[in-house]
Amino acid sequence: MRLPRAKQNDEAARQPNKSLPIEACLAKTRVSENKKSVSGRNVLDHCSIVGEVARELLSRMPVFLRSALFPDGTELVAAIHDIGKVSPSFQEKIYRGTDGYIWNTLDGLSFSNPEHEKNWGGHAGVSMAAARARRIGKYIPEIIGQHHGYSPELNGLVAEDEVFGGNAWQKMREELLCILKDSLKKEFPAIENALQAKAIAGLTTVADWIGSGSFFDDPDEQWLPRIKHAVDSAGFVQPDVINGLGFSDIFAFHPREIQQVLIEQATKPGVYPE
Repeated sequence: MRLPRAKQNDEAARQPNKSLPIEACLAKTRVSENKKSVSGRNVLDHCSIVGEVARELLSRMPVFLRSALFPDGTELVAAIHDIGKVSPSFQEKIYRGTDGYIWNTLDGLSFSNPEHEKNWGGHAGVSMAAARARRIGKYIPEIIGQHHGYSPELNGLVAEDEVFGGNAWQKMREELLCILKDSLKKEFPAIENALQAKAIAGLTTVADWIGSGSFFDDPDEQWLPRIKHAVDSAGFVQPDVINGLGFSDIFAFHPREIQQVLIEQATKPGVYPE
């Protein structure tokens, strides 16, 4: 059952109007060498990684596809997908996932209850609300809200509501957004239609999947040199085309009669009747 909005805000109002520093807002946990669950990448690093992964994926696409579906600035949309993790409920949840953490002991998280996240679709819902508040463009809030494969229901909540941390946490999310714009040196794209929006949503999800992989687990390791290798390992590589090969060279057996007829008749791309 959904907690009434008034009660959500009444409970959250008890929380001091402060937020964690950006660098302390975690996006991930990881398992250490001694098998402990410890802090992983923070939100700033993770969002930056995903933005650069998206940029790398775009650079490997055919020009005609990129120009049709992915307007300039698309990688910035991917980068901001997790700004909603800068919220008290998510931060309390992820810190509870680290060994040795005593619940609700960090400044700004005194009364945070991660169970309430189901009332707004978790951190993806906060991302969507934060983007709506900034009015950063048509389709973009919904794209980042859908990066886990579904559309969050905000149930009337807005970015500055106390359950999302009030003004203090929304200012942090806005600061993070500005940092990502500066680091990527991009403005938000003008998305022209629903088809482009769906394509960008798909790119965001794939970039997030790659950017959440083992290449980027350790927050003490430089992540930028790992971008290309991570994208390669995910299978997004250009195939090597060897010209002049015959059927038998490719398949290691001889074509059947009907296949040989097709080979002889097919002199250009097209559909050939039997």
